[in-house]
Amino acid sequence: MAGNIATTLTKKFIEYFDQETEAPSLAHFYCYDNEAFIKGTPNTEYKATWSNRFKKAVQERNIVDYRQDKPNWEEIQQELENNLENKPTPKTSPKSRSPTLKTKLMADEKTKLKAIFEDLDPKNFWYLKSTISEPNQKAKSVEERMIKFALNCNYYHPSQQLILDLTDSNWDDIFTKAERKEIEDAGCKLLRPVDVSLTRLLGELYKKKTAKEAFNFARTIELDPEDEPILAWLSTSI
Repeated sequence: MAGNIATTLTKKFIEYFDQETEAPSLAHFYCYDNEAFIKGTPNTEYKATWSNRFKKAVQERNIVDYRQDKPNWEEIQQELENNLENKPTPKTSPKSRSPTLKTKLMADEKTKLKAIFEDLDPKNFWYLKSTISEPNQKAKSVEERMIKFALNCNYYHPSQQLILDLTDSNWDDIFTKAERKEIEDAGCKLLRPVDVSLTRLLGELYKKKTAKEAFNFARTIELDPEDEPILAWLSTSI
């Protein structure tokens, strides 16, 4: 079994190195084929195991320029726990695994995505002030880096819809801390400020001990449904 895993991972590393256009990293290898990554992950000491595997792989390919970026270990730990939970025991009939969000991206789908990205107008791309460009190279826009990451993924990812969720740790390897802060600070707040009157009523509601007390309190709120729609919502939703 161990020999089969080693052979499979050796092939996966070669495939990954051949298609990687930047300095390779363990984090990008995980993104390239996280299904193979999880299958080849032991239940203990997996961080050291994968670090040694990657170091050995780059040495065998004589790759000197590589990055130390690591994958999201918390996500990997969760995957391992899910696999254990879904593993059938001898005393029970096998259970089907619950649907997973990690859906394989087919080659033709990647081709379509690439065509869609190529139709985008670069004039509308977003260039961050905090981006430091490489020597003798033009700074890369947010969209260009998102597109490159999206096409490197072998599984569906929000980036393929140009959705940038900075809570996803994958972006820590793509954007610097300063760039992420600039992205977070851009634009205006999506949520309107909470009205003072609503804050006061919510404070009173919080003091109620039972559902009946909360219900009766909501019925006592004096309001004009046309001028105070938020209070009307509070009164009728309790």
